[in-house]
Amino acid sequence: MSEIATNSIGKIMEYEVTEDDVRELREEGVPEEEIPAVGTIRRYIRSRHYAPRCEHKIKQSFYLDGDLLDFLRERSDESLEIQINAELRKIMESEAKQKGNLRQELLNDEKFLHELREKLKAA
Repeated sequence: MSEIATNSIGKIMEYEVTEDDVRELREEGVPEEEIPAVGTIRRYIRSRHYAPRCEHKIKQSFYLDGDLLDFLRERSDESLEIQINAELRKIMESEAKQKGNLRQELLNDEKFLHELREKLKAA
């Protein structure tokens, strides 16, 4: 990647697509028609705005048990990264939903609300 120019918004960057980039895009499940050809020059403006955290890919190295990896490899042709992300996202969303359900239960619990009102009056 090389810097081409600077403008008032930010730096205009130039990036040449490599074979490794294409391989990574395929592994991530990007549709073939959206994958640029090797050698394609892409230009973009580096922005001060960032994508939502869920769109960031962060490289992390860690060890997994061999039997877990075997299980994931046997169950799907998808890459390990895709499967692990999907399973962790299910856990995260399930916990968020449980928290939301608990909040709703408390808001619908007249006894709890009455006790909370009394506690707030005393404070």
